[in-house]
Amino acid sequence: MPGLNKILNGVIRFRQTVRNDLVTSAALKIILNNIYSRFTQSQVGDMFVVRNSGNMIPHANNYGSAGFEVSVTTEPAALELAVKRGKINHVIVCGHSDCKAINTLYNLHCCPKTFDAQSPMDHWLRRHGYTSLKKLEELLAHNSSTIKFVSENPLFSFEARIDPDNIWSVEDKLSQINTLQQLENITSHGFLKVRFSLISIFLYLWCCSYFHHFSRSFWSMNWLARFISNRYATSASALTKKRKFYKDVSIVNSMCEGKQLFNIALDNRILKTQGGHILKVKHGN
Repeated sequence: MPGLNKILNGVIRFRQTVRNDLVTSAALKIILNNIYSRFTQSQVGDMFVVRNSGNMIPHANNYGSAGFEVSVTTEPAALELAVKRGKINHVIVCGHSDCKAINTLYNLHCCPKTFDAQSPMDHWLRRHGYTSLKKLEELLAHNSSTIKFVSENPLFSFEARIDPDNIWSVEDKLSQINTLQQLENITSHGFLKVRFSLISIFLYLWCCSYFHHFSRSFWSMNWLARFISNRYATSASALTKKRKFYKDVSIVNSMCEGKQLFNIALDNRILKTQGGHILKVKHGN
């Protein structure tokens, strides 16, 4: 799992080098657009990232005029592009506490009159957050911390414990439920059934990432570091890799179809694009 290994190594390196109290609410407003790349220490091209209000992935079933329609929205299309066509094996759903979108969803639930018919966000949250709200009602009505997530495929059904110590606000309970609900929604899409049957795609849940607490247990993160170091890490691992500075930048001449091209070399290594193609620059226009 070299791809996931690099991301997890970034998480561990971030936790080892950044103080727990370094990131404040004010700073988070500044880095909100790149918060996930920040705490995974990933670079452009390492992850295929999809963001929206509430981090929701619509269920495959959309009930329209035809009764059943294909879910034609950005999120399933991105899943198909990345997982089915791009052969990505790991899908990570992230959520966090004090989520403004989830707070808005809960407020719409408690005060329906606040719904703005002209608001795209209100329509989005009400439509795709409905199932999460129903599960929250079920959780609160039974005064329990256990809730069931039932998928069309029994293999993907599971139970989860939501805030067993009852220390979170109702909105944060909803945020946890909503993040789990997206895992169930992902499994509903037919274009992923073959990948699931071959066990060639893996789903993960990272919650409470607002403060970068992927696990409330410090021991758990230490164990993860040892596990990756022993099983996956190499001598060039992100756990030990030092920052590299290039000493020499040069231009290498080449010919292609009778035209003179120039390749850029860093320390005598030809620079390539993310797709693995040699970067070529034409002379003049």
